[in-house]
Amino acid sequence: MNDIEEMTSYIAELIFVFPYDIEIDREKIVEYNRFKYAEFQKTSSFGEHPYEDLDLTLTDYYWICSINNIISKNDFFTLVKIMIVEYESESFVSMLSDESQYFSIKSCNEAFDFLYGLFPLCKSDNARSNLRVYLEWIFEDGFKWSDGIFRIDMLNEKNKSLFLGLT
Repeated sequence: MNDIEEMTSYIAELIFVFPYDIEIDREKIVEYNRFKYAEFQKTSSFGEHPYEDLDLTLTDYYWICSINNIISKNDFFTLVKIMIVEYESESFVSMLSDESQYFSIKSCNEAFDFLYGLFPLCKSDNARSNLRVYLEWIFEDGFKWSDGIFRIDMLNEKNKSLFLGLT
């Protein structure tokens, strides 16, 4: 697949593929997200960037896939790793943080372990910041998950301590 817009224009025929299977320049997306992060750190705002549309279009594609329920739970967690750690996409964090159907209370510690375990793989402050924000959002006390309302007390003591240390 090489045209994200073509992939999203026919929702009835929508298929899920990872970013590696789409002809899109990862380096340009990373450059844009690092630019955005640096500008926001300096001025609490950011200007236009020539690669902004690449990130937004890719994120929009994954959001459409998610709301149409064509991403498996395992693929979603792999996608989170790719988009937050490798592509450093703040747009992905913003648009897909509400997609809590992939999280279940009975496996909250496993999900936390996986996501928290991504920190050593982050290669920039931007990626670490995006991952922290994603964790804070998904593990927010009272957030609705696929099988109920998540509560911080559902995490084991180690994970609860790690989570509270993020804020």
